[in-house]
Formats: sequence, structure tokens, C-alpha cells
Amino acid sequence: VSAPVYTTFFDYDTSTFRFTGTGTTDIGATAYYNYELLPASGTPTYNFGGASVFGNAVIGTSVNFVGGTNQLNMQGDGKTIDAGGKTIYDFRVNGTNNTVTVINNDINASWTIQVANGSTLSINAGRTVTHSGSSFIVGGTVSGAGMLTFTDTSSGPNTLGTISSTVRFDATAGDIATTTLDVRTYGGRVEFYSNSSTARTATFAAGTYILSGASSNLYLIADGASPGNL
Repeated sequence: VSAPVYTTFFDYDTSTFRFTGTGTTDIGATAYYNYELLPASGTPTYNFGGASVFGNAVIGTSVNFVGGTNQLNMQGDGKTIDAGGKTIYDFRVNGTNNTVTVINNDINASWTIQVANGSTLSINAGRTVTHSGSSFIVGGTVSGAGMLTFTDTSSGPNTLGTISSTVRFDATAGDIATTTLDVRTYGGRVEFYSNSSTARTATFAAGTYILSGASSNLYLIADGASPGNL
């Protein structure tokens, strides 16, 4: 295991921290402007603790992460994240009136997604942000032409903030319970989806669900070669 790497940048800096290590490495919790984890070769395992990024973030597709510890705080306005399709334990858009856009590759969060009041997580077309954990707190907005997905293990979208992107409830691995299928206003397309050969259910909670946008229709999608019932 390599020794911890500690480097600090500030929000007025415009430099880039690029880590290209090829071994198992503990990258210390600190602040950066542009943040890039791009191994020179192989599929190394990184633990980046808590990274506060004021610029853009790029994670290589060959990186592996230590589960249950990584926290990525995006804190700049008009910035982007290319997460390499990786799973991050704790993903946040912090600050006030900040917009962070998901580009190029998808992002998965195994514990929490948070978007601060007044800030926006924008999902580009063709990109997906997936939540499978127990904490989803959006005081701001989730928008864009991409997709926000909640799995059967997710705590659901909660009732806070504004969600105008497509929302998918993915029942491929298990039924969608009332604790995931939250009563709230959905501003975009809503999908109940399964790619399983086993019949799945999605159960509404008591209350009024509001589909408010021009594209806010409800879709049932049973995918795969031998889909079960949904």
C-alpha cells in the first residue's frame, strides 16, 4: 500500500491534481481545484477519503475504490464530473447556486447523494446517476436530459427539492417498495423498469403523486430477452 498522498488547493486556484499511480493508494482527504484520478496502467485501488473539488473531476474507468469510505464534494459552479461509471459512497454538490454537470460516463452512489439548497446536479443526455443507498437529500435541483435511477435498495427521491430529469425505478434486482417510491412531484418522465425474468412489483405509497412537466408520463418497461411481469 502506498503512503497517503496529501495535496491542498484552494477555490481561487486553477491548478490540476492528477494522480496516475498504479498501486493501492490512500489519497488523503483534502481540497482541490481540478481533480483527476487516471492510472497510468492496470486497475489499481484508490481510497480518496473526502475530496472537495472546486473545479472539474475526472475518474478513470480502470480505477477501483475502497468501498464505504469515499466522499466526493463538488463545490464549484459551471463545473463537470466524469465519474468513469464508478461507484462512490458519498456524492455531494455543495455550496449555493452551484451547477455541476455529469458528462461522458455515469455515476453510482452507494450511500448518499446530496444537492445543497440553491444548487443543481445536471445530468447530460445519455448519462445516468444511480442511487442505491439510504440517504438522498436534494434541497436544490436535479435536472437535465439524462436519467436519475433508484434501485430497490435506495431510500428513494424523498420529498425535497426539484427533480425534472427522467426518473427510473429499477426493479431488476428486487421489488420497489413504498419506502423507495416516494410521494412527491416529478417534473419529468417516470419509469418503472425491470430487466429480470422474475416478476417484479412497484408499490405506491398512500398520497398523491404529481407528474407536472410536459414530458411527465408514466412508463412500464419490462426489458431483456425473457422479461417477467412488472
